[in-house]
Formats: sequence, structure tokens, C-alpha cells
Amino acid sequence: MGQHAGRYDTSDYPREHPLHSVENKKVVRKMTDECAGRPIAEYVGMRPKMYSILEANGDKDIKKAKGVKRYVVEKHIRHEQYREALFKKKTFRHGMDVLRSERHHRRRLSVSV
Repeated sequence: MGQHAGRYDTSDYPREHPLHSVENKKVVRKMTDECAGRPIAEYVGMRPKMYSILEANGDKDIKKAKGVKRYVVEKHIRHEQYREALFKKKTFRHGMDVLRSERHHRRRLSVSV
């Protein structure tokens, strides 16, 4: 990674990290390390914007699911569920409330994702 440092945004790394640089901070089309240099134990990717990262020290896991409300991802979806969905083809469903606007009328819907 050090050889191609110009391709990455390493501004989130700790200041004492050898690859820390603010040169590419928030620059479009530069790859960002979501774990800020911390080692990753496991990555499960279902599709481009639906994945889970489990850090090696076990402090934190990063979960993303496009189209699913943040509170559902944070409180109800676990890294193990991503793994089961990928390897065991298991399907998970959870309900969430959304606001929709149709013909200038707002309404609240319960959606199952």
C-alpha cells in the first residue's frame, strides 16, 4: 500500500502511523480505509453497498446495508447474519417504518426488508 499511497485517503489514520497523510483528504475517487489502519479479522461482502467488516481486536464491527434504516442495521443485524446469508443462503427479514410521499401526500408505511 505504501507504494501506491497516492491512490488512498489515509487522513483517518493515527498521526503517528507511517502512512498518515492529509494530502488526499476527502478527494473524490480516492480509496478510504474504513478501519483506519486497524487489522481486519473478517470481511463478508454481499454486494457493493452491503457488507460487514469484523475487526481483529473485536472492539468494533462495521456494517453497511443500502436501503435499510440505520437503526435496523445497528440494533438488529449482526456480522454472523451476513455470514449465514452468504454461505448458507439463509434469508433474514426485519420490519422498519418509512415515510413516503405519493402525489404530495405523506404517509407512514411499515416495510419488511
